[in-house]
Amino acid sequence: MHGSLGDTWWDSSITLILTNEKYYGALLQQKTVTVDFLTHKRIRNKGQEQQYLIEDNHEPIVSKEIFDAVQKEKELRASSKGA
Repeated sequence: MHGSLGDTWWDSSITLILTNEKYYGALLQQKTVTVDFLTHKRIRNKGQEQQYLIEDNHEPIVSKEIFDAVQKEKELRASSKGA
């Protein structure tokens, strides 16, 4: 796919837009946590700390309905691969 300025739309770019809550106008805080304050090392937050989802934080570029439909389709495809 090509944009109006000749920019290439990579599959990975489209996947990011359709799987990151920021693009439907939400903000998820605490995606990472600092594990070492001296080195500032951060790791992905997998339940170590509370996360906060702020809906309608900013103007979306993808509707919430499309975002949710993509997440549901991804789950269906992942479960069918595991069967």
